[in-house]
Amino acid sequence: SGSDVSESLERLRSLLARSMSRACAVLAPTSSGESTSLASNGTKASKVQIDVRDGCYGVVCTLARSRFSLDGRCALFDCGKSNERPSDTASFSLTTTSTAELLFGCASNEAEALRPRATSALDALLGAYVRVVEFLEEREESLRSLERETAAEVVANPWAANTSEPAVVATNACNRNAGTEGLSRSLLPLLWNASRRNRSKSSRLAAARWSAELLFRLDDSNAHHLLCFLSGDDDATVNMIAKQALGVEKMLGEDNSLSSDLIPSGPGGTEAAASRASFVVLMDVIVGSESPAKNRRPKFADFHVRAQAATLRFLLHSLFSEESVYG
Repeated sequence: SGSDVSESLERLRSLLARSMSRACAVLAPTSSGESTSLASNGTKASKVQIDVRDGCYGVVCTLARSRFSLDGRCALFDCGKSNERPSDTASFSLTTTSTAELLFGCASNEAEALRPRATSALDALLGAYVRVVEFLEEREESLRSLERETAAEVVANPWAANTSEPAVVATNACNRNAGTEGLSRSLLPLLWNASRRNRSKSSRLAAARWSAELLFRLDDSNAHHLLCFLSGDDDATVNMIAKQALGVEKMLGEDNSLSSDLIPSGPGGTEAAASRASFVVLMDVIVGSESPAKNRRPKFADFHVRAQAATLRFLLHSLFSEESVYG
């Protein structure tokens, strides 16, 4: 019966959440740096610990690549902890970054032999976040289509208008926007911390990927700020990912025509480029004015000279891509 199926699904969901919780509990000491010395002493016990952590990364990867990521209770993103059951999958709140914080810590502190596994788990979690954001975007678009259809019906026959549907549409759209805005606020300090020069290459590489593929969808101006900073990274792979996301990966002289094909498109192609933050907003976020030293994020004046060069090219592309420049 339907109730039996629901109970079975709930038991399965609970088992998966518990598996995620156990895996994260095992990885927590590594994330905080407590087990680094133990993992490097070459003893039999340390080898066992490495094997166990390797299995835990496998659990995280498997769950992140499954439909478990679309569970509205968000256990995957909160180290196995389940939120209260949402009334509608379109309104669940995607604001937690507990698992991401754990895995970024692992990427920085993990033993060299397991660092690729930590990076793989971060990539899988990134894919899960992107799938959820895409799902919410599709739901929002369908709600907007319903709103347009309802408005058209009202115009055609105002006496048959159902006033409840537009309210539901607006409420669900607001819920989705609030959820993703909360996620971007949670991600920003995490990604900036992972991008620091004293962090491991795997941590900075993950920060570049997360900025280009996820943060760009949520907060493009702050994503561009972070990518401009990373474009001056000492590692060639990290700075190339940042430059590609900014659209300035070509050698100077190869992009002498500031045409539309040079506008950084990011995820979503031309639609994302069209909705990109204005030049004025980008200048304020990236160059801006001096801010207090405490918790201050690097501005253009603090960037490495390589990052400054890439940033200037990006800002020029942004300026000349705006219609207002041409009257």
